[in-house]
Amino acid sequence: MTIIRRFDVEVGTCACCGRQAQGRHPLQTSDPLRVGEVQVGPEALSVAAVLNKELGLSYDRTVRVLQLGYGLTWSRSGVCRSLQRLGNLAVPTYQQLQSTLRQSPVVWMDDTG
Repeated sequence: MTIIRRFDVEVGTCACCGRQAQGRHPLQTSDPLRVGEVQVGPEALSVAAVLNKELGLSYDRTVRVLQLGYGLTWSRSGVCRSLQRLGNLAVPTYQQLQSTLRQSPVVWMDDTG
């Protein structure tokens, strides 16, 4: 299910110093007002990652499945950039796993189904 939320954020200017001030809703994930007006949630990003990385769908087909199945309009480049950011978030965990494996006295592969 696609959830669409609209945040009406008050923006004002300080009369003393002239700096801009704006409110923030607790559910907002970022502060920009005109850039990044649309945000994709973690569930949609997870589905896109499974479709593209696990099931091997192209970015174009991933976008098509999300459009047909969930009514989510997303560009191929948007999916690509989002998955790249998701991968960058996983780098520290991946590096820790590598380090742990390299220090382990015994490592074997389990290829059972």
